[in-house]
Amino acid sequence: MTELFLTFITIHYNLIMKVYYKFIKHENLLLQKATGVWSTKQYVNYVETVYQNEKMNDVKKIITDLRQIDLKRALDDVDFLIELREKIINLNYLSVVIINDPIATVVTHLYQRKVNKDGENTCTAPQCNKH
Repeated sequence: MTELFLTFITIHYNLIMKVYYKFIKHENLLLQKATGVWSTKQYVNYVETVYQNEKMNDVKKIITDLRQIDLKRALDDVDFLIELREKIINLNYLSVVIINDPIATVVTHLYQRKVNKDGENTCTAPQCNKH
């Protein structure tokens, strides 16, 4: 009975989206890591808190780790996320996103494609230049 209860707590806990972050001032860097199951409401709360922090004025690079979050629910909100970026995240920065599954790849690709309206390929890896 105890084992079943602990399993339920673990499953329930993993359904909560959490975003961890750290500013590294001397590198002009923001590190972000999301875990759990995507929640647009939680993400908006995160953006309103972190991106309005005065430390964001110095950020030139953002590394986002999405390997431990289920992004299926984010597929429906890509357009909203773009609007949020244009409204609140008004920065020019280099973005690196770490992903490891097909859904995260799709969400990230759709997001980047819409952000880069001019159609510019943001990939600079040698694999991207193969035809």
